[in-house]
Amino acid sequence: YGLHNLRKLSGKEISFNNYLDIDSCMQMLLDFSKEHYLTAILKHTSPNGIAIDKTEQLESVKKAFNTDPMSAFGGIWGVNKELTANVADFIVNKEKIFVEVLLAPSFEQEALEILKQKENMRIIEYGDLLDKREEIYKNPEIRGVLGGIIVQEYDYKPIIKEWNVVSKMQVTEVEKEALIFAYKVSKWVKSNSACFVQIYNNGIYTIGIGAGQQSRVHVVKLAAQKAKEFGHQDELKNSYMGTDSFFPFPDGLEAAVDVGAKAIINPGGSIRDE
Repeated sequence: YGLHNLRKLSGKEISFNNYLDIDSCMQMLLDFSKEHYLTAILKHTSPNGIAIDKTEQLESVKKAFNTDPMSAFGGIWGVNKELTANVADFIVNKEKIFVEVLLAPSFEQEALEILKQKENMRIIEYGDLLDKREEIYKNPEIRGVLGGIIVQEYDYKPIIKEWNVVSKMQVTEVEKEALIFAYKVSKWVKSNSACFVQIYNNGIYTIGIGAGQQSRVHVVKLAAQKAKEFGHQDELKNSYMGTDSFFPFPDGLEAAVDVGAKAIINPGGSIRDE
């Protein structure tokens, strides 16, 4: 099982870079449960908005889009349940968003009719691939390098191996869920990464994502800056941050707290952790 099982229902030919983005999007969808409605939007293999809603696909799509609507333009969009007509209407008619690739396990017929108005949009059905996670990841990950290839096992196992709360204040189960969500998102963001998320009655959503910074401090500031730029300043208060960075100094943690982060999850690993 893999990308060869995809069905292109409409749109332009799938390019080399499209396949790289599709691969990243599918792996993000595979990393999350199918229990609730999930939307992932990415550009250049790195997410710029992800959201979960427990009851409604459209709300999940809106929250993922609103994280960073500028980067969502020309992005790759993926959902984990059948794509509905109201979502298609939101993308094509209400917001008039240019989407390069749209991925879903299936599409309502009315949704397809709306989406096909955009002749160049690559509309891709991936069927039951989310049910084939174990089979998909039996194969090794192979990367090309100059003069050869390198091979390793896919990074698909549970993201939390050991849960240690190192502060005096403990976290609730709802907060733990939000932190793990933020940590999963930061896994797929180009390193160094930082991701601020917020919770609401029906789910969890990203409000600011920082990617690809050499400095652990700057990536936190970038994520917060983007949250503010796209109207999420108030949501930074009592937010949750995930990062793939360890912090040899407190400055990155302080930068997150300064903008309102309530709790932070990171892998640890600095000799200064103690």
